[in-house]
Amino acid sequence: MSNFQNCIADLFDPDDDEESPPLDQEAIRQAENRLGYKMPATYLQLLEIRNGGYLQRSIAPTTQPTSWAEDHVCFDQIFGIGGEEGIDSETGSQYLIREWEYPDVGVVIGSNGHTAFMLDYSECGNEGEPRVIWVDVEVDGPPEIVVLAPNFEAFVCGLK
Repeated sequence: MSNFQNCIADLFDPDDDEESPPLDQEAIRQAENRLGYKMPATYLQLLEIRNGGYLQRSIAPTTQPTSWAEDHVCFDQIFGIGGEEGIDSETGSQYLIREWEYPDVGVVIGSNGHTAFMLDYSECGNEGEPRVIWVDVEVDGPPEIVVLAPNFEAFVCGLK
């Protein structure tokens, strides 16, 4: 079993029964075309196990204080692909970026309104391996942006 498979083995809340439709290659292709970004292989690997849902390991450590807490932010739900709640839906990533005025740097993979977790493609291009950032738009001044991990695998493996 790979390190990433170990990281995702107990990630989802077993009591949560909400998720997007089962993931298939056509749904991935449509989502990537609609969003304009190639999704990280590890994100897709996670969604093959469960296509979105609530997490039981939801603490994302930070190396700097945030408006949320001194040493972490909470990532309690990951968005899947497809269906009414997916990243590619009418109320998915593109809508959330416009509605909440998140920086237009990639794909929202989790949000509770004023904060979001995003795959940030600003440094790697639309086909590259995005870093994971946390954004808070309810602060005075420009949005607070914190880099959480250099890639999705490191982000998920770092969840506590």
